[in-house]
Amino acid sequence: MSIIVLGLNHRTAPVELRERLAFSRDGATNALMLFKQLHPDSEAAILSTCNRVEILVASGTGPKALTVQDLITFLARARNIPVAAFSNDLYHVQGTAAIRHAFRVICGLDSMVLGEFQIVSQFKSAYEIAHEHATAGPFLHRLFHHAFGVSKRVRTETSLGDGKT
Repeated sequence: MSIIVLGLNHRTAPVELRERLAFSRDGATNALMLFKQLHPDSEAAILSTCNRVEILVASGTGPKALTVQDLITFLARARNIPVAAFSNDLYHVQGTAAIRHAFRVICGLDSMVLGEFQIVSQFKSAYEIAHEHATAGPFLHRLFHHAFGVSKRVRTETSLGDGKT
Protein backbone atom coordinates (compact mmCIF):
# COMPACT_ATOMS: atom_id res chain seq x y z
CA MET A 1 0.00 0.00 0.00
CA SER A 2 1.03 3.54 -0.74
CA ILE A 3 -0.17 6.45 1.38
CA ILE A 4 -0.62 10.06 0.31
CA VAL A 5 -1.82 13.08 2.25
CA LEU A 6 -2.93 15.99 0.09
CA GLY A 7 -4.23 19.19 1.55
CA LEU A 8 -3.96 22.81 2.45
CA ASN A 9 -3.81 24.58 5.78
CA HIS A 10 -3.39 27.92 7.53
CA ARG A 11 0.21 28.18 6.29
CA THR A 12 -0.49 27.46 2.62
CA ALA A 13 -3.90 28.95 1.84
CA PRO A 14 -5.96 32.00 2.79
CA VAL A 15 -9.05 31.47 4.93
CA GLU A 16 -11.37 32.21 2.00
CA LEU A 17 -9.96 29.29 0.03
CA ARG A 18 -9.95 26.97 3.04
CA GLU A 19 -13.64 27.80 3.54
CA ARG A 20 -14.44 27.04 -0.12
CA LEU A 21 -12.75 23.65 0.10
CA ALA A 22 -14.01 22.72 3.58
CA PHE A 23 -16.38 19.78 3.98
CA SER A 24 -19.35 19.51 6.30
CA ARG A 25 -20.06 16.03 7.66
CA ASP A 26 -22.58 15.44 4.85
CA GLY A 27 -20.17 16.94 2.32
CA ALA A 28 -17.40 14.58 3.46
CA THR A 29 -19.81 11.66 3.23
CA ASN A 30 -20.79 12.59 -0.33
CA ALA A 31 -17.16 13.11 -1.32
CA LEU A 32 -16.14 9.75 0.11
CA MET A 33 -18.96 8.04 -1.78
CA LEU A 34 -17.69 9.68 -4.96
CA PHE A 35 -14.14 8.59 -4.11
CA LYS A 36 -15.30 5.00 -3.56
CA GLN A 37 -17.10 5.05 -6.90
CA LEU A 38 -14.05 6.40 -8.74
CA HIS A 39 -11.37 4.45 -6.87
CA PRO A 40 -12.94 1.29 -5.41
CA ASP A 41 -9.58 -0.34 -4.68
CA SER A 42 -8.29 2.55 -2.53
CA GLU A 43 -9.02 3.82 0.97
CA ALA A 44 -9.72 7.44 1.90
CA ALA A 45 -10.60 9.75 4.77
CA ILE A 46 -11.19 13.50 4.75
CA LEU A 47 -10.02 15.74 7.58
CA SER A 48 -11.75 19.10 7.36
CA THR A 49 -11.33 21.78 10.03
CA CYS A 50 -11.41 25.56 10.03
CA ASN A 51 -7.65 25.58 9.42
CA ARG A 52 -7.11 22.60 7.12
CA VAL A 53 -8.59 20.30 4.52
CA GLU A 54 -6.73 17.05 3.92
CA ILE A 55 -7.48 13.83 2.17
CA LEU A 56 -5.63 10.78 3.44
CA VAL A 57 -5.46 8.01 0.88
CA ALA A 58 -4.07 4.49 0.85
CA SER A 59 -3.89 2.87 -2.56
CA GLY A 60 -2.28 -0.05 -4.25
CA THR A 61 1.10 0.13 -5.87
CA GLY A 62 2.02 -0.19 -9.52
CA PRO A 63 -0.74 0.44 -12.04
CA LYS A 64 -3.40 0.68 -9.28
CA ALA A 65 -1.56 3.41 -7.39
CA LEU A 66 -3.26 6.77 -7.25
CA THR A 67 -1.18 9.83 -8.02
CA VAL A 68 -1.19 13.27 -6.46
CA GLN A 69 -2.79 14.53 -9.68
CA ASP A 70 -5.61 11.97 -9.26
CA LEU A 71 -6.30 13.40 -5.80
CA ILE A 72 -6.18 17.00 -7.00
CA THR A 73 -8.68 16.13 -9.73
CA PHE A 74 -10.89 14.34 -7.20
CA LEU A 75 -10.83 17.31 -4.80
CA ALA A 76 -11.77 19.70 -7.61
CA ARG A 77 -14.65 17.47 -8.65
CA ALA A 78 -15.87 16.85 -5.07
CA ARG A 79 -15.96 20.58 -4.31
CA ASN A 80 -16.90 21.71 -7.85
CA ILE A 81 -13.99 24.14 -7.92
CA PRO A 82 -11.51 24.48 -10.80
CA VAL A 83 -8.10 22.99 -10.08
CA ALA A 84 -6.44 26.30 -10.92
CA ALA A 85 -8.31 27.98 -8.04
CA PHE A 86 -6.43 25.97 -5.40
CA SER A 87 -3.62 23.86 -6.83
CA ASN A 88 -0.88 26.37 -5.96
CA ASP A 89 -1.93 26.28 -2.29
CA LEU A 90 -1.72 22.50 -1.86
CA TYR A 91 0.91 20.37 -0.19
CA HIS A 92 1.32 16.64 -0.34
CA VAL A 93 3.39 14.06 1.46
CA GLN A 94 3.76 10.38 0.70
CA GLY A 95 4.88 7.19 2.40
CA THR A 96 6.43 7.46 5.85
CA ALA A 97 6.38 11.27 5.58
CA ALA A 98 2.56 11.08 5.25
CA ILE A 99 2.33 8.93 8.37
CA ARG A 100 4.62 11.29 10.27
CA HIS A 101 2.50 14.22 9.06
CA ALA A 102 -0.71 12.58 10.35
CA PHE A 103 0.93 12.02 13.75
CA ARG A 104 2.09 15.66 13.91
CA VAL A 105 -1.39 16.90 13.00
CA ILE A 106 -3.26 14.82 15.58
CA CYS A 107 -0.80 15.82 18.30
CA GLY A 108 -1.36 19.51 17.59
CA LEU A 109 2.19 20.05 16.36
CA ASP A 110 0.94 21.37 13.01
CA SER A 111 -1.78 23.65 14.39
CA MET A 112 -2.05 27.42 14.59
CA VAL A 113 -1.96 26.99 18.37
CA LEU A 114 0.74 24.50 19.35
CA GLY A 115 -0.75 21.56 21.22
CA GLU A 116 -4.34 22.47 20.32
CA PHE A 117 -6.51 19.57 21.49
CA GLN A 118 -9.64 20.00 19.33
CA ILE A 119 -7.86 18.34 16.40
CA VAL A 120 -8.16 14.95 18.11
CA SER A 121 -11.96 15.02 17.97
CA GLN A 122 -11.81 16.28 14.37
CA PHE A 123 -9.46 13.40 13.50
CA LYS A 124 -11.88 10.97 15.19
CA SER A 125 -14.77 12.41 13.22
CA ALA A 126 -12.84 11.99 9.93
CA TYR A 127 -12.15 8.37 10.85
CA GLU A 128 -15.77 7.69 11.89
CA ILE A 129 -17.13 9.04 8.60
CA ALA A 130 -14.66 6.98 6.57
CA HIS A 131 -15.36 3.88 8.67
CA GLU A 132 -19.16 4.29 8.43
CA HIS A 133 -18.98 4.53 4.66
CA ALA A 134 -16.40 1.78 4.17
CA THR A 135 -13.70 3.99 2.68
CA ALA A 136 -11.31 3.26 5.56
CA GLY A 137 -9.94 -0.21 5.05
CA PRO A 138 -7.25 -2.13 6.94
CA PHE A 139 -4.46 0.33 6.21
CA LEU A 140 -6.30 3.49 7.29
CA HIS A 141 -7.80 1.69 10.30
CA ARG A 142 -4.28 0.88 11.46
CA LEU A 143 -3.02 4.39 10.70
CA PHE A 144 -5.83 6.15 12.57
CA HIS A 145 -5.64 3.88 15.61
CA HIS A 146 -1.87 4.35 15.79
CA ALA A 147 -2.40 8.10 15.51
CA PHE A 148 -4.92 8.04 18.38
CA GLY A 149 -2.37 6.17 20.49
CA VAL A 150 0.42 8.57 19.58
CA SER A 151 -1.77 11.54 20.50
CA LYS A 152 -2.73 10.03 23.85
CA ARG A 153 0.88 9.24 24.64
CA VAL A 154 2.06 12.75 23.73
CA ARG A 155 -0.62 14.30 25.93
CA THR A 156 0.08 12.05 28.92
CA GLU A 157 3.88 12.00 28.72
CA THR A 158 4.58 15.62 27.81
CA SER A 159 3.28 19.03 28.82
CA LEU A 160 2.20 19.80 25.25
CA GLY A 161 -1.29 21.23 25.37
CA ASP A 162 -1.34 21.89 29.11
CA GLY A 163 -4.07 24.38 29.81
CA LYS A 164 -5.58 24.00 26.32
CA THR A 165 -9.13 22.74 25.77
